Amino acid sequence: MSRELQYGFIAGLLTVGWITVGYFMHWDDAEIGKYTPYLSLLILLVAIYISILFKRDRDQAGILSFKEAFITGLSVSFIVGIMVGSLLMVYVKYVNPEYIEKMIVEISDYYKKQNATQQQLDKGIEGVRAMYSPFGQFTYGIGTTMLIGLLISALAGWIMQRKK
Repeated sequence: MSRELQYGFIAGLLTVGWITVGYFMHWDDAEIGKYTPYLSLLILLVAIYISILFKRDRDQAGILSFKEAFITGLSVSFIVGIMVGSLLMVYVKYVNPEYIEKMIVEISDYYKKQNATQQQLDKGIEGVRAMYSPFGQFTYGIGTTMLIGLLISALAGWIMQRKK
């Protein structure tokens, strides 16, 4: 198993475990809910750092280009993103299917407070249905994880690169 796959899988399991604990403890309804994503971010950051570090120091005798470091970080991010996206997809489809309806009620209340037209309300509801559909959550999980992983990988690659 490649180093990227190994650390991506471990980080993905930790992240999915953390998110699952948050869902079952109903942290999204509590004050602590706004801080829970930071641990997921920290897990991704540590996994990318360790993957690049071990690739540089153990696999390539201390020499690693920016491109190799960047690709290593993105690979880890992709594995984590697939796992997070899969969890989100399963969550909205099987674990909490009424979540979409809860979000529709929230968006409807918001649009009513803003004195929006019925057409604006319908577009808002359509957007919520698309975003919180199983496929929407799957792509959201992958996309956000990859975007954050891209930034972390670029920074870590720039800092950790070593030339001959």
